[in-house]
Amino acid sequence: MQNSKKSLSLVAGIFAFSAAAGAADYYFNLEQFIADTGSADQVNLSSTISADGSLTYWYSDSSFTQAVTDASFSFLNDAQNDIYFGDGTSTALTSKIESRSILVDVDFNVNSVWSCKVNYADAPTEFFKSASLENPITIGEYKNVSNSETLGFAGSDTVLHIGTITMRAYKFGSYASPIKYAEVENMVLNEGNNRKASYFAAGDGSGSIDSPDIKIGTLSSSYNAALGSSLLLYGNTSFMISRIQLDTNHYAQIGAVTGTAGLGMTLTNESSAGSVTYILTGSSTSSTSGSIVQLAKVLENNNELSTDESYYTTAGAKLNLVMKSLTPDGTSYADGSQSFGGDIMVISGDVSVISGSLYINYAGVGNSMDKGVLRLAKASGANTARIGNSNGAVGGTYMFSALEVSDGGGTIQVRLDTNDDGGLICDTLAFSEGATGSGTVVLELKNFNGNNPDDFIDLMIENEASLKVISWSQAAEAGINFTTTDDYLVYDYYGTDYYFTVTNAADGLYISYQIPEPGLAAAIFGGLAAALAVGRRMSGKAIQSRRKQ
Repeated sequence: MQNSKKSLSLVAGIFAFSAAAGAADYYFNLEQFIADTGSADQVNLSSTISADGSLTYWYSDSSFTQAVTDASFSFLNDAQNDIYFGDGTSTALTSKIESRSILVDVDFNVNSVWSCKVNYADAPTEFFKSASLENPITIGEYKNVSNSETLGFAGSDTVLHIGTITMRAYKFGSYASPIKYAEVENMVLNEGNNRKASYFAAGDGSGSIDSPDIKIGTLSSSYNAALGSSLLLYGNTSFMISRIQLDTNHYAQIGAVTGTAGLGMTLTNESSAGSVTYILTGSSTSSTSGSIVQLAKVLENNNELSTDESYYTTAGAKLNLVMKSLTPDGTSYADGSQSFGGDIMVISGDVSVISGSLYINYAGVGNSMDKGVLRLAKASGANTARIGNSNGAVGGTYMFSALEVSDGGGTIQVRLDTNDDGGLICDTLAFSEGATGSGTVVLELKNFNGNNPDDFIDLMIENEASLKVISWSQAAEAGINFTTTDDYLVYDYYGTDYYFTVTNAADGLYISYQIPEPGLAAAIFGGLAAALAVGRRMSGKAIQSRRKQ
């Protein structure tokens, strides 16, 4: 099969099936199917209608009186048709599914699939499976009729193409039986049973950043960001008590995370050596008030996200983030950004910034927990690779174990503000170790609302202040060049040029503005300083009306 991981652009309209004349509804009698089968039975979909029509579980009405005897299953290979498992109402099944499965071994390409209401105790995690890689499942929209759990997908041969799916404590693959591969245009997180999180499990451990196990165009939610139902977790839901032993690595590409949606890792054994890597590829500006979590124990209080740090961990399988903004067709790098503003910000693994901008809440719960490496590795052809603070208040500090600089380096956005005493404060990164590698790291100076920071630079100069923007336990390696943007390398203050200065000390990185000796200034900047100063005066960023004469 060639399309298990083939490239497929997740753009609007890819699963926009027509509701033209000829569309029809078909109903699968789940109650009868349960009565005729045993617990954990796996039944080929092709066997749910007999060749002679003497047996069928399919009907053209919700009362199950008008039998469908089309053993060619042509109605399941019609992108206009709507398929109901159950009678299409929110009435729960009277019988337990008990892990029965349908093996899809016929062409399955429909407008929508409606799932019945299922009691969560039934654990229907593996109801839909592809019989082989030659039997992909294509659904325009997967719908459910209540906030209770619904029929799930699983299976190492299961390949899914879904336009829109609303996840309600939903099982999109299970840890015990992950799906092979999936592409989803829109995944919407909504209220599930007991406000549980939704979860997914995909891939066999052979994926990579460039060949992910699942691609999601947009992950969104309008549900309460403080509750589990706003989260998409790898592995199991926050309701599950048992831990998993995850020793394989899995990759989920997401174009944009919006609304209140958050990401996470379920409960894992501390000995787990595996990971889930969320690859953020959006080409535009995206933001969410959702959190990033790695659970240490089951959430309480009806699955409310606690601000007690003991509920989270950086031990066990890791949660990694990669910011890799791409154009919609995926062929080149873009300047998109992704911002996470949630109260919980536990990124247990590494954060790699390859292209675009990533903003996380420096003040979130977990900011001081020991985490992985921050990698600034701007790709060739990318305009920027930036990390910064999403919190509305300046002054938070977020900790990683180390900073690694490679390829084109990257940008650290440093917002400036004053505290109640009038002293300067800034967003700060902290590294329990140090900084290694080689390349250029740009310290992009901003004020608290993202505009130019001239007034704060004035204060630095007036007070001869040195501002600590990074903390670490040892000075950065000599191969790393710390600088700022061209606009602020040379600063015209009342007609005098002050030079941006970096001090690479054993306890951190300090910045200031100074007037160096003329010979040193010439050696460092050559003719650049004068050119930049002239440019600032010409652009109106120098003295002008903001200065007192």
